[in-house]
Amino acid sequence: MNEHWLQSYIQLAFRIDKAIRAISASSPFVDCYYGPPEWKDSVTTENVTPANDLLQAAGHLIVALPLQQFEPHRQTYLAKQMLAMETVCRKLCGETFTLEDEVQRCFDIRPTWTPETVFEQAFALAETALPGEGNIFERMDALEQHYTLTREHIGLLEGFMYQAFAETRRRTQTFVTLPADEEVEVQIVTERAWLANNTYPGGYRSHIDVNTDFYRSRCIHRNWYCNVLKTLF
Repeated sequence: MNEHWLQSYIQLAFRIDKAIRAISASSPFVDCYYGPPEWKDSVTTENVTPANDLLQAAGHLIVALPLQQFEPHRQTYLAKQMLAMETVCRKLCGETFTLEDEVQRCFDIRPTWTPETVFEQAFALAETALPGEGNIFERMDALEQHYTLTREHIGLLEGFMYQAFAETRRRTQTFVTLPADEEVEVQIVTERAWLANNTYPGGYRSHIDVNTDFYRSRCIHRNWYCNVLKTLF
């Protein structure tokens, strides 16, 4: 295993991240990092790398990857990661892809068209299954509100989540042996643009931030989605 290749791989990711943040500060490429801090720090002080140089660096890493003698599963994973990173670099250079090709290259799945009849069947099932009165959207909203904590009871959320983790852990242990010191911690936050975010600090520990301010954003998103469905159907 060549540490130099891994360092170049990590630093390319941070250089791509810097190039993307220069275009849109709210669209990071690297979500979290817990590797050697000096690999990240060395990129922090650099200027933004030109897109063509990023693409060239990605190409060099792709060519060199088979020579690193990684374990087969890791080799496959890194090859797919490099394909995604190369695709991002090509887009930074101005190249475009079809939706299907871009999703395939970045996420290793190929989207296919879902027949309209599938949605029609889902709406027919919802019409039958959703309780209450009114149209399907009103009943969907009423059901969601029934299971939504009010602002006055939002303090119960953290406890409910720990109960859910305990049950998830119990069920998981019936078929997977978990590390003895595995742990999930929760923190309630506000003023974020997302509902929740998970990071892995290391040592079998996960940290989950839950944004209670997301209620308003969630309602806006749901109403927008329902309006789109109304237009389609």
